[in-house]
Amino acid sequence: QELADEPGIKAMLAHLAAHLHTPATVELVTDLLPTAAQALTRQHNPALFVVGRPADEAATPDQVSLMLLELLRAVQLPLLLVPQRTAAATPPRRVLIAADSEPFVLPAAIDGVKQLLHQLAPHVTIVHVSGIEDDENCARAKHAVELSGLTTDLPDVEPRGYQYSRPADGILAAINDVGADLVVLLTRQRSYLGELFHHSVTAEVLRRSPVPVLAVPAAEPTAGQRRQAHHAADNMLA
Repeated sequence: QELADEPGIKAMLAHLAAHLHTPATVELVTDLLPTAAQALTRQHNPALFVVGRPADEAATPDQVSLMLLELLRAVQLPLLLVPQRTAAATPPRRVLIAADSEPFVLPAAIDGVKQLLHQLAPHVTIVHVSGIEDDENCARAKHAVELSGLTTDLPDVEPRGYQYSRPADGILAAINDVGADLVVLLTRQRSYLGELFHHSVTAEVLRRSPVPVLAVPAAEPTAGQRRQAHHAADNMLA
């Protein structure tokens, strides 16, 4: 039905694009399959993908998270998921970064996320969620984020620990507590967020977050980098 009105849809998108703050090119594809996403990436060399979160009746949370997982794997670029009716009239001033206590590395292709945070200069809250009170790993989470360079030179960064048996509940509670207007989720294969990216934790955050969520693919450090990070964290906590 949509493709039957392709000229009308293109005209509507062109009208929307004309009112953006920066020049925009309109592309119409039938599906953001990995091959299509890779082709768009090669053609436009984007810093990130922005995806509108569809209404609940249009797509299930599992469908949304599966689509994002496929995009992340295909393009290895940050994905910004924007809920419908998000009141994002101004740039984010309070950013929440959800992290575990393990070190990670940000690929060079994701330098745009660091630049974005540095330009915004927001108040940053690094949130660690655990089923028990865990001040040590909360401090390690902050250290892991700092070591990645994500918050380098940002003047207003604080760690917060949340005691919840379900990590998604802790992240969602933190959004309300700190008044966050942007959530950054670090997605890796072997973190408690990464392992559950296409299951309950990230799917629930993506479904329930009242603010935009930026999913950032992070890489595992080398064995040497991991030892160095753990050693530095131990010295910090000593």
